[in-house]
Amino acid sequence: MGFFSSLGSALSSLGGALGISNTATKLMVGVLGRLNPVIGTVLTVIDIASTVLSIAKKLGLFDAAEKVEDLGDKAIQAADKGIKPENYKTYEEYVEAIRNFEVDPEKSKEIKEYDKLERGAQVALGLTMEKFGSGIGELLVEFSKRPDLWVAGTERIPSYIDYLKNNDVPVKPLQDYMAQKSILLTDKKDIEGMVRAVEKAINPQVSEDKISDIMRSLRVPSE
Repeated sequence: MGFFSSLGSALSSLGGALGISNTATKLMVGVLGRLNPVIGTVLTVIDIASTVLSIAKKLGLFDAAEKVEDLGDKAIQAADKGIKPENYKTYEEYVEAIRNFEVDPEKSKEIKEYDKLERGAQVALGLTMEKFGSGIGELLVEFSKRPDLWVAGTERIPSYIDYLKNNDVPVKPLQDYMAQKSILLTDKKDIEGMVRAVEKAINPQVSEDKISDIMRSLRVPSE
């Protein structure tokens, strides 16, 4: 079963809904659907779900203590009570309603961990894309083509997103670089500076050769 196998029906159920939350949901569904082929082959359910929530935490959208499976559990049970994205003007309002929802512990035991992770990832990415645009989702798709970079350190991708935010660097140049599109020389230098800063923060002993290898990996997807 694909990680995001339920997304097609989820999107159809939102087809008649209006407002920002629906736009965020469509963007989120599109991105997660494109991640589906790598699940169970080079990346695990936990790789995807934990990274998505970690990014959202870096961006200040979720508290450090919030867990992706708990969000998923709440979202699944809340849906049975009519708490769904299409019933809110924004995805943020929907997420707040989920946070305030009290789960039934007995029902929680009946919900598979896999399903909780799936729904939790949807919730975290939906809010992230509403707040910060589709570029972050596109970066996730590009990183999924480079699983060696994804799984080498669980905080690598969130750290890159955090750098972009804190240094007011646009997402698109990195997105274009990873998609093997032409970019300005100044943008390439900015990306090199970002890679050096992030990788040294992750591992202060990282060599310049390793940084060069990572730059190449960002440019060319894994075989």
